[in-house]
Amino acid sequence: MLLLRTKFKNALAPILKKGSFAQNVTFTFSGGFFTALLSLLLSPVITRLYAPDAYGVFSLFSAIVLNLSMLGTLRYTQAFVLPKNTKQFRPLFQLTILLGLIYILLIGFSLYSFKALITKTFGLEALGGWYFVIPFVVLLVITNEIVKAYCLRKKLFKLNAGVEVFSSLNAKAISVFFGYFLAGNSFGLIFSDIFSRTTFFIARFSLFTSNRFKRLFRSFSLKKIKSTFFEYSSYPKYVLPGNYINLFSEQLPLFVLGAYFSTAFTGAYGFGGAMLSMPMSLLARSFSSVFLQKGAEVYHSNPDQLAGLTLKLHNRIFYLGLLPISFLIVNADWLFSFVFSTNWEYAGVFVQLMAVVSLFKLSSTSIISVRRLYGKEQHTLYISIVLVVLRTTGLAVGVYMNDPVLVVAGYCTGNLIGYLINNYLILNLLKLKALSIIFKKVLLLGAACSLFYVVKNLISLMF
Repeated sequence: MLLLRTKFKNALAPILKKGSFAQNVTFTFSGGFFTALLSLLLSPVITRLYAPDAYGVFSLFSAIVLNLSMLGTLRYTQAFVLPKNTKQFRPLFQLTILLGLIYILLIGFSLYSFKALITKTFGLEALGGWYFVIPFVVLLVITNEIVKAYCLRKKLFKLNAGVEVFSSLNAKAISVFFGYFLAGNSFGLIFSDIFSRTTFFIARFSLFTSNRFKRLFRSFSLKKIKSTFFEYSSYPKYVLPGNYINLFSEQLPLFVLGAYFSTAFTGAYGFGGAMLSMPMSLLARSFSSVFLQKGAEVYHSNPDQLAGLTLKLHNRIFYLGLLPISFLIVNADWLFSFVFSTNWEYAGVFVQLMAVVSLFKLSSTSIISVRRLYGKEQHTLYISIVLVVLRTTGLAVGVYMNDPVLVVAGYCTGNLIGYLINNYLILNLLKLKALSIIFKKVLLLGAACSLFYVVKNLISLMF
C-alpha cells in the first residue's frame, strides 16, 4: 500500500510543480476536456432541436468569420513567445493591435460596400441579416486571438482553461434554449456562438486592468513598430499565406456541398467535422500550445534535446488517438444515426472518411511549431499549396460524379496524402528516421481498423 502511495505521489509530482510542462499541459487539457465533454453530452439534444439545414447556415457563417479573422493580425500573434523580454515584446504587441484595428475598418467597409457581389460569389444568401454582424464577430475573434497569445506567453494556462469552460457552458445553454423556443431556427446556433466569444473576452477583462498589461501600451513608437514588422516578417510572408490557404481549402467542402447539393449536406459535414474535431483539437491544442513555449525554451537552452522532445510528443499523440479514431473509421455511420438521430446519418458517413485523415493531421499539427524555431516558416506555405491542389482535385472528382459522399471522399484522399508528406517534412527537419516512423504508424492504423472491423462483423453475426 505504501509502495502504491509513493508511486502515485511520484506520478503527480510533475503535475503539482508550478509552471512545469506537465502542469501546463494538464491545465490546458482539462479546460478542453470539460468543454468537449459538455459539447458531446449536449449534442444529442442539440441535433434533435436543429435540423442539418440550420446547422448548414451556421457552418457557412462560421466559415466566413474564420476566413476573415485569419488575416487580422497577419499571424504576428504566433511570434508572441519569441521575444526574450517585455521591452522586445512591447512593439510586437502594439503592432498586432494596430493591424487588427486597421483590418476591421477595411473589412467593415468592404463587406457593406460589395454585399451583392460577395453573397452571390460565395452563396451566402442563406445568412440573411447575419451577414451584417460578421465584422463585429471578426473583431471578437481577433481580440481573443491577441489576448490568448498573450496568456500563452505569460503561461496563464489555468486562466485559459477556466475561461474556455465558462464560455462553452454559456454557449450550449443558449443554443438549447433558443433551439427549443424557436423550433430549431439557425438563430440559436449563431447567437450562442457570438455570445460565447463575447463572454470569452469579458471573462479575461481583469487581465486588461493589470499594471503588467497596461505597461504594454507605454512607449508607443512607430519606429520600433516598423522595425518589429520587418524583424518578424516571415510570419506574414510564409506563416499567414500557408495558414490561410490551409484554412480556406479545409472549408472548401462546406462551400462546395452548399453550392452543388444543399445546406443539409453542408450541415452534415459541418456537424460531423465539429464532433470529430472536439477530441482532436483537445489533444492538439493541449500539447501544441504548451509545446511551442517549451520547445522555444529547449531550443535556446539545449537544442540537441529538441528532436527527442518532439518525437516523444508525436508518438504520444498518435497512440492516444489510435483506438478511438480506428473505432470511428469502422463504426461512425451507425453510431451517429443512433446517438444523434437518423437525420444525421450522412454526418456519420462523412466522419468515417475524415477520421482516416485526422490522426496524421493531429500528429503534424501538434509539432508544426518546430518550423518556427528553425526559421523554416516557408515550409508551411509550401505544404499548404500542395494540400490545396490535392484537396481541390479530390473535390472536383466528387462534383464531376455528382455524389456528395464522393466529394468528401476525394477531398479526404487528397488530405491524407498531404498530411503524410507534412509529417515526413517536419520529422526530417529534426533529422529523425521520418519514413520509418510514418510507415510504422500507417501499419498500426490499418491493423487497429482491421481489428474493429472483425469485431463489428462478429457481433453482427451473433445478433
